[in-house]
Amino acid sequence: MFATAGFIEVSGISRTETEAIRRVQNDHPDIAVVDTEIGVEACAAILRAIKLSGSRTKVVVLSSVEALDSMDAMIEAGASSFLDKRSMLEDIASIVRIVSAGGVVFASKPQLSRTAATRRLGNPQFERFQTLNIRDRRIVRAIANGLTNAQIGHLLHISEATVKAHLAQIMRSVGIDNRVQLAVAADNAGVLEEEETEGS
Repeated sequence: MFATAGFIEVSGISRTETEAIRRVQNDHPDIAVVDTEIGVEACAAILRAIKLSGSRTKVVVLSSVEALDSMDAMIEAGASSFLDKRSMLEDIASIVRIVSAGGVVFASKPQLSRTAATRRLGNPQFERFQTLNIRDRRIVRAIANGLTNAQIGHLLHISEATVKAHLAQIMRSVGIDNRVQLAVAADNAGVLEEEETEGS
C-alpha cells in the first residue's frame, strides 16, 4: 500500500507483538502502522511499550470494524491516529505524511463524538476549555482536523513559532501533554461542535 509513495521507506513488517516492539526499538522509525488484526490487546501492548520506552515513533492504528470501539483506549495508550480500514486504507500514504508532519487523523467525526454529550457531563476538562479564548479554540479545532503547526499559522496569519507558543499554553491550561489527547478532550468538551467566530 506504500509502493507508489516515494516519500515513504518501509523498514520492515512484523507479524507479532514481540517482533513489532523489537523492530521499533531497533530501527527507531518515524511512523509505525499497527493493524488491530493482530488483536486489540496486542496493539495496546505495542503502544504502551513504545510510549514507556520514550521513543519518538508515532503510531497509526488501522482498525477493523470490530475494533472501532477501542479508539479511546488506543489513544490513551499512545496512538497518534486511529483509522477505519474500510474507508481510509486507500489514503494511508497521505495520512502517514500528515502524521509525520505533526497532524492527527481519526476514523471520522461521528465516531469520535458519538458519546461526546454524555462524556461532557462531569468532565473537569469541560470547564478548562471554556476558559480558552477564540483564537485558542480555533487552534484546538485545527489540531483536531489534522492541521500541522505551519498550516495553522497560515490559516490564522501568525508564525509557526507563535502557534507553538499558543499550543503549549493551551495544553498547560487544560492539563494535557500531547495533541492527540487534546483533540479527543476538545471533542468531549464540545469545542469541535462550536461554530467558527472570527477575531481573538
